[in-house]
Amino acid sequence: MKKISLKNNAKCISTFDFSTLYTKLPHDKLIEVLNKIVDFCFKGGRRNKIGINYLGSANWIQDSKSCTHTYNKDLIVEAVFYLISQCNFSIGNALLQQTIGIPMGGDPAPFWANLFLFFL
Repeated sequence: MKKISLKNNAKCISTFDFSTLYTKLPHDKLIEVLNKIVDFCFKGGRRNKIGINYLGSANWIQDSKSCTHTYNKDLIVEAVFYLISQCNFSIGNALLQQTIGIPMGGDPAPFWANLFLFFL
């Protein structure tokens, strides 16, 4: 910082606090951003599905003949919505639904946080 300051090159210096990103992010905003990223990924290509073969590798495909699982854009959007909006947990005998923050403990949580920040 001191070196930049001495050169008088810095146009703007900003700081951000990401310590509450997981816990404070509204679900509707997270879903909106992830849907825009999914739309971007599926835009413009002739291959409109993601296929996963029996070895576990994923590729963009047009037909699903050689794949064990296939996912189109609508299915991915639906899955993201479900995983975020239906995150339930229990404390004692109470069953609670998480309504804000990235659901923790799931495999995609760090990726969702990174994609959200990338989008912004």
